[in-house]
Parts: sequence; C-alpha cells; structure tokens
Amino acid sequence: MKSNTKRKNVKRVDSLLAKNAALNASLGMDSTKSEIEAVRKDIRVNIRKIKDMCEYTYGIINVDDNHKTVNK
Repeated sequence: MKSNTKRKNVKRVDSLLAKNAALNASLGMDSTKSEIEAVRKDIRVNIRKIKDMCEYTYGIINVDDNHKTVNK
C-alpha cells in the first residue's frame, strides 16, 4: 500500500520521527520514572501530529499502552 502523503508533510513526519528517536535515545538506565513518563508523553504528542498528517505512517508506528505494535 502506498502513502498519499504530500511532499511537505513527508518532511514534517520525518522530522517528528527523528525527534521521537532522539527522545528515546536520551533515556538511559539512570532515568527516573518521571523523566520516562515525560518522554513518553512527548512521543505520544508527536505520534498524534503524525496521525493528522499521514494515516498510513500512523498505522505503521501506532503503539498501544502495552507498547505492542498494532496491525490493522
């Protein structure tokens, strides 16, 4: 299945995915529970933004509360 995302949104989605990767990389073994929750919150915000721009990509990266990939 091919995504129908416009070029300008592709760059925005790529940027949000890069931010999510950087957020995940910033966590470590010494991260506190509050730091982890703050990062997860920021990642969910970015994923919601991606959903508005590209349903196809959202369907691929959508993660439920148990952090298991949801396939549609």
